[in-house]
Amino acid sequence: MKTLFSVITLLIISFLFISCSSNSNPTLPSYTSPPASDSDTVPVAESEYDIRINPRGMFGAWQVQLNKENLTAEIIPARNAKAIGDVFDADLLQFLTVSPCSNCLMISGLRYGHDEYIQMDVTLKHPFDNATARPDLHGFDVRLIFIMDGLTGIDDSIKVTRPGGSEEPASYSNYMVLNPDGFTSHYDEIPNDERYFIKTADYAGNLNPYFRFFNDYQTDTFDPQSPSGHNVMPVGSNNYTRTAVLTSWEGFGTSFYLVADVAYGHSAVFSTRDDPKYYLPSYNRTEPWRTEYWIENNNLNYNDPNSSADVVVQVFDWQHNAVVDPNYPDPANLSGIRESSSVTQLELSLPYLQDDPIIVTIPESGTGTPTDPLQFRLNVKNTNLTSGKTTTGLLAVRDQLNGQASPSGRMPIPETPSGFPYNTLDILDYTHYRIIRVNIPETQYWDDDYNNELIVDPKTQYGQSWTRVEATFFMDPSHKQFQYRWDYDYDGITFDIDGSGLPSPYIEFTTPGRKNFALRIRTNSKPAREYIYEIPVYARGLSFERDIILPGSNNLMSSRGSHAVAVTDNYSYVVFAGKSYGPREIAIAQINLDGSFVRYWQITDSASVNYYDPAIVAVDDNGIDQIYLMFVGRDTSSDIYSLYGNFTDGFDNGNVKVVSDIPVINETSPCLIYRNNTLYGYYVVASISQNIWAVKSTDLAHNWTGHVKVDDGSTIQGSPAAAILPDEEYIYVVYEDYRNSATFGCDLYIAMDSDGDGLTFETIRNISTSREDIDDIRPSMVATENQLAIAYLQQPVGDDDNNMYLKTLDRSLISNNDFRASFCVNYNCNYTSPSISSAAKGQFTIGYGVFNQNTNDLKLLVYQFTEDEVGYFDLTTILNKVIGNVTPAQANAFAAVACRPVAGTSAVESFAAWRTYEYGIIPVTDPTQYFGEVDFLSFVSPGTD
Repeated sequence: MKTLFSVITLLIISFLFISCSSNSNPTLPSYTSPPASDSDTVPVAESEYDIRINPRGMFGAWQVQLNKENLTAEIIPARNAKAIGDVFDADLLQFLTVSPCSNCLMISGLRYGHDEYIQMDVTLKHPFDNATARPDLHGFDVRLIFIMDGLTGIDDSIKVTRPGGSEEPASYSNYMVLNPDGFTSHYDEIPNDERYFIKTADYAGNLNPYFRFFNDYQTDTFDPQSPSGHNVMPVGSNNYTRTAVLTSWEGFGTSFYLVADVAYGHSAVFSTRDDPKYYLPSYNRTEPWRTEYWIENNNLNYNDPNSSADVVVQVFDWQHNAVVDPNYPDPANLSGIRESSSVTQLELSLPYLQDDPIIVTIPESGTGTPTDPLQFRLNVKNTNLTSGKTTTGLLAVRDQLNGQASPSGRMPIPETPSGFPYNTLDILDYTHYRIIRVNIPETQYWDDDYNNELIVDPKTQYGQSWTRVEATFFMDPSHKQFQYRWDYDYDGITFDIDGSGLPSPYIEFTTPGRKNFALRIRTNSKPAREYIYEIPVYARGLSFERDIILPGSNNLMSSRGSHAVAVTDNYSYVVFAGKSYGPREIAIAQINLDGSFVRYWQITDSASVNYYDPAIVAVDDNGIDQIYLMFVGRDTSSDIYSLYGNFTDGFDNGNVKVVSDIPVINETSPCLIYRNNTLYGYYVVASISQNIWAVKSTDLAHNWTGHVKVDDGSTIQGSPAAAILPDEEYIYVVYEDYRNSATFGCDLYIAMDSDGDGLTFETIRNISTSREDIDDIRPSMVATENQLAIAYLQQPVGDDDNNMYLKTLDRSLISNNDFRASFCVNYNCNYTSPSISSAAKGQFTIGYGVFNQNTNDLKLLVYQFTEDEVGYFDLTTILNKVIGNVTPAQANAFAAVACRPVAGTSAVESFAAWRTYEYGIIPVTDPTQYFGEVDFLSFVSPGTD
């Protein structure tokens, strides 16, 4: 830091012990500091340099003993003011050694944050209160440096210049202080020097984090009588507080050191102290005082060594390109500087991404001022194929005077008139250092909901009455560096501020369902970078329930069975057969996750073929849901068809493909599975014996191959359902099988493909508890972690009543539970085909209908079953309502359910669709078909966490 005689000095501060009690009032320790001057008038000698050394008092270095259990702190001052001057690079005219104050530094708050980190509020003020009496003692660019133990990494690519002139690799820790403004090597030797502290410490590393104080970015003409701008710490300043976020790890950071320093210049001699001359920016800090950064054009990929991202860095430097005045100090040119002190080079080391540092010397824009910072662009590549979420590196911003000894950079502190010298070491390392974090959007092991820019704690996204959403921006693990604002009902266009801070304020839910929150992050760059992230938040209850209303089509019928709905992270879908005139057609509805109806599409158009019983798979492909369908079509016989498309490009009727022209069983839904870019279909073929057949398409419904039996049995089979466990390659198919019907009725069989091709099934097992004269029928199956679950009906032979069961199997097809999930109590009833879905192991959503044979009421039931620790199931009601008064022949609800985990596994969003007769039966020509409206709903319920 360049000054007329000396440039930078320590801000002297006494010490204070803070007890974090209920009233948080600071208490003074048992140390008596020298009394302050009554008039702020410091005794000085009438000398040319106006300097008098007085070794009394403390000179701005402290040891802190932190108790993390009861959150108290003891501050121990440096023992020798004379010694402190030996290596410190600043001098605030040394007047501050004469009248130390007891409240210039305060630890004004200690608390644990929501994330278990320690938040420590540190407050600084100028030791003198009367700016009128001493307008020559203003300081600039105040820093508080934390020197502490911690996990330290060494970066061989970035060099640090020591006071003796040697260079060594940068060594620092980014784990102890989470929100520093930068790092510096200044004063790193102090803790290990017994001249300063009775109890010394040899901490690893040579770079230490610091915080800026008294930020004031104005650049107007500086008035010593009313000081502002240039980051001034004015005489008579108010308290200025910063919050340091410290790790709470046991054993780390319990003892550390604080050093306060301030840039300064000799502004007057004794006779002119009432009219000082401030040479700014010469009196500011030599190295840059601030940097900001962000990431642009981020295409980093864990498996592409040429993938890259731009790290954009803004550098703020008072003295960059300031005009050198050959007559310095020139009272006619207070903005002149003695020698050039510009930013010359940026070095960025990201060793996890690439071995060599990135070096740039030419900015793409800017002048370095607070409103127009220098802007540099550094392109990094993932040549080392790093696959983590965020990689950390070190940025070094070098000043032109870096490495230069006196008289460049810091001028040495002069001898006093009495001849007492300061044997100081020159500060040579005029470099601003900071941690850089780069996110890798595409990773190998983690989900990428927000391009790895934002991590949301899913447990905070769900609340039955209130919640507080926690999120972490990848550049700011402390939650303290940037501005955070919340919109609790974001429409995707206008951001309305409803709350601030991280985590969010507590939110009371007035209505259940999905809420579209948004978090806006604004950086400290100029202009500020702004990021808006939509974060869904869920409250238990019904999100929406509504009808599908189609223009020009009144006669609708939902699909049979459990395959007619799908849910992605983008939309919900219902596929069904409808008829307004002529043959039945397949239609699909795409529905926003908040319940607003997006689009309807009639996806078949035939003059002669009746299409019905569709099954659907929806796959998110880079934000566009690709839709694959399989359904039955009947003209002279019944065949299996497929179709593909999406709501962006449309559904071309020409893409309707014949999957199998072998006659199939009417009114029996096929099922469809997607795995590794391949589709698999399973359906019932009407041949000599009625069997389950398998087919697959490796080109996503363009062509189909296989056409093989799942089980080459000779007896009747029906109602296939298929599933695949999330972490394996094998497909499971469950179906009705009548081979034991003569004695035991219809049993459920399950088949597992043996080689992962989805067509060859060698492991085939009867999974029914063979009870005499009991039919196990209408299975629906879902796979979760290491578990298969099957909802099915048990129908006594010759009896109209039945019961709905839930069976769970492990991956070896051993039954874990066979639970009667619903049964008639007060009236004769008959259950319709169930549909099952799951979002987590041990938790299942099941939809089905029940027909009251006494009242002819048809009721729809949707329940969530959650298995407890001892194997019993708790019940959550999603829907229980009468959907029509019908005859026994019409009594089928055709319910279909799908669900997905939301907020991690803290909540479940269940989507259900069904055919309703609330408005009566819609008559049609074919007496075997009963048409009604299609309804759907979404319901949020507790998850497994």
